[in-house]
Amino acid sequence: MNQGAAVLLMSVGAARRLGIPQERWVFLHGHADLRERPLMERADLPRGPAAVLAATHALETAGLTASDLDGIDLYSCFPAPVFTICDGLAIAPDDKRGLTLTGGLPGRRIAHFRALVNVTQHS
Repeated sequence: MNQGAAVLLMSVGAARRLGIPQERWVFLHGHADLRERPLMERADLPRGPAAVLAATHALETAGLTASDLDGIDLYSCFPAPVFTICDGLAIAPDDKRGLTLTGGLPGRRIAHFRALVNVTQHS
């Protein structure tokens, strides 16, 4: 499976020059880049501590906590990474905000995985 993603970043000046309407602008407020240990080297196989650290760091960088988020979009094709991040950020699996905005809820198998967490704030 390919869970590739891309983000195009540019200055406000470039967005104006390209004619991108201001209501379509999204500002990056926090980010993190960490790598999980290989699956068989983890102390607890289904846990992904780097995912929790990355989400926590991105929120801290943005000056936010998980409770500040209006929407949540946690994605993995497997349930373990989604619930690992929920546990790490104290987000209940039945949180009233839902766990996804795009419909990418997990399946039921546990295998090698990668979680993608998107936190954006529209201006």
